[in-house]
Amino acid sequence: MRFPTVGQYIESLANPQGLFRTLRDVVPLRNPYGELRLHAGNFSVVFKVGLPVQEKALSGMTGMGHYALKCYTRPCGRIGRVCAAVGALDVPYLVRCRYLPEELYVYDEYGRGAYFPAVLSEWVEGETLGRHVARLCGAGDREALSLLAGRFDRMALWLLQQPYAHGDIKPDNILVEPSGELRLIDLDGMFLPQFAGERSVVLGSPTCQHPLRDERCFDRDIDDYPLAILSLSLHALAAAPGLYDRYNDRENLILNAAEVAAGTSGLFAEQGRNWIDAGEGELAALWRALHAPVPAVAGLRAVFRALTGDRALELLAGYDVVEDGDRACALICHGGRYGYADLDRGVWTVYPLWEEAQPCSEGIAMVRGGGCWRAIDVTGRILSRFPEYTEVMPLREGRARICREGLYGFIDADGRESVAPVYPFAGAFREGRAKVRLQEDYFYIDRDGCKIGG
Repeated sequence: MRFPTVGQYIESLANPQGLFRTLRDVVPLRNPYGELRLHAGNFSVVFKVGLPVQEKALSGMTGMGHYALKCYTRPCGRIGRVCAAVGALDVPYLVRCRYLPEELYVYDEYGRGAYFPAVLSEWVEGETLGRHVARLCGAGDREALSLLAGRFDRMALWLLQQPYAHGDIKPDNILVEPSGELRLIDLDGMFLPQFAGERSVVLGSPTCQHPLRDERCFDRDIDDYPLAILSLSLHALAAAPGLYDRYNDRENLILNAAEVAAGTSGLFAEQGRNWIDAGEGELAALWRALHAPVPAVAGLRAVFRALTGDRALELLAGYDVVEDGDRACALICHGGRYGYADLDRGVWTVYPLWEEAQPCSEGIAMVRGGGCWRAIDVTGRILSRFPEYTEVMPLREGRARICREGLYGFIDADGRESVAPVYPFAGAFREGRAKVRLQEDYFYIDRDGCKIGG
């Protein structure tokens, strides 16, 4: 007998007495209209059921009265082995589940019946990530969205550090509990180390998965791309909740994996520019990582460690020290990008983001990214922007040399132009004066641009 349809499962659960092999007194829960509480997917249907106290020990779970009963409309692959493995783990994010082979008796349209497998799981109170985000964006709650993005990043890092992978990361498979904590459900596509060399039976949602993922892509890295896509989406929404109404298509949050991978997502390009302009080095690094040509994203674990507050220099494998005159704010380079580090403490202080950078001087560093020079403090906070200058040098005695259209002048520590760029040549300030050239004459000026002496 072929696997039942969703409708046939509904008929069985509508009057389930005597249809379960091991579970007793199963009570399918109904909504206020008397309809069964259920959610139908592509290859399964999940019912919310109640079990009496004496059945809790049988389920292998305690302290709950409600459960999720998942029934399949096609062969359910490795879920039995997945449930056995997850049941042996004590982890914060995965729902506990139990595989019940040949558990539910279902009749077909000809009155013939057979037993079919089911999975009994914890019932997690809350709402899907997609619905939760929609509600927060509708309220314009940037603070709650920012907290959610942080929680998601911590969950993503935890998952990336495991020897297994979920296999179908998408908004509908992540539940947000009333406490704000996140839980992962729907483990049918899970990769476990014992599955190495096998093929995937679940390819995941196209809106979250890299388009090159196929059944041969089945290892611990299969969650890389969707985790990065959802993290960037959440951080973008935390800054601009209005993006949800413009870009959500009910399957994604706002970014579409196929468009990102193909380089056709205008939103993705715009967000990258925004993060660079704002000096958000960790998010810019995650954005650059998503330019990966394959589903596995190189260096993703290190980026999520940085996103969750880890500043260890060891995350920046192969970094170079460019200038260490100030060891507490040494100029470093990693992957062709520049940042700053406290070498004695072994931590980065400004994540390597910038295309060009000057050594930190007098508590301020001059950096360039996206075609624009900026002044930042030792934490990376942007103090000033200088889009009109082609060069900005380090501060010396409160003045930084700048260049505009081939002519040199100076700005002060607040970014104000103290000496107009009119000189074909200008040196750095020393002892209150700087040497400059105007036409063929060399002379010295003071910090306000006044000529010194005759």
